Amino acid sequence: MSISDALRIGATELKEAYNRNMAIAFGVSIAFHGILIGLYALFVSIGRADSQKTAPVNKINLTNLAPPPAQDNAPPPPPPPMVPPQLQTGGNGGVAARAGTPVAVPDALIDPQMKDFAKMTEVSVATPQGGDGTGFNTPDGITNVKVDGPVSVKETEHVPDPDEFVAVEEDPKWDAADLQRRVKYPEIARKNGIEGTVVVRALVGKDGRVMKTMVDRSDNKALEEAAVDAVTKTPFTPAIQNKQPVTVWVQIPVIFKLS
Repeated sequence: MSISDALRIGATELKEAYNRNMAIAFGVSIAFHGILIGLYALFVSIGRADSQKTAPVNKINLTNLAPPPAQDNAPPPPPPPMVPPQLQTGGNGGVAARAGTPVAVPDALIDPQMKDFAKMTEVSVATPQGGDGTGFNTPDGITNVKVDGPVSVKETEHVPDPDEFVAVEEDPKWDAADLQRRVKYPEIARKNGIEGTVVVRALVGKDGRVMKTMVDRSDNKALEEAAVDAVTKTPFTPAIQNKQPVTVWVQIPVIFKLS
């Protein structure tokens, strides 16, 4: 197109060219979007089909199952347990309640005169051999148990705690010189020139013997074992309370001095 031809084009020709180009662009846009929507729908359908794939399920009606096949080589059932001969006879008027572990036996093998195993109220005096059935007049306990000779019940002596106060009329007594003679000076303490005092707390019993000991205070660890040993071997006169000997704790100083 020459310059003179272009100058002759007016508004009508421009509108025709615009409408033609707009229609082409609109058609291309619709086709492009249609392709995108189709691809999206295709991918969604493929993913849904894959998610719905599961293992096949076979439904079986249990009432239609056949019984299990018989075992030709099945072992025979175990024989019934044997009843000891001493339990198959009633003896003199029936066997009394006995202690032990019950054994299950067939009813046909049970002697009608045999008594059952001991109940909870009878276990304390029942024996494996049984008895004559006497000694239980009430279900709550034993009433006819005979005891030969008097029964003495020894009371447990109360042992006071180390810090427990016990009021006494006379404190325990001991010979301090005899105690010092029993002290064996530790060789390691002698070689190192160690001196000092060890206060031992001792529990003196009613017979005057030392029952327990503990170290209250010590000037040196090397002296403690010798002090406790000397106190343990020393005889005491027990404390007196109401004119009776009693068990009390007492503090005893043991002196270690090199001559």
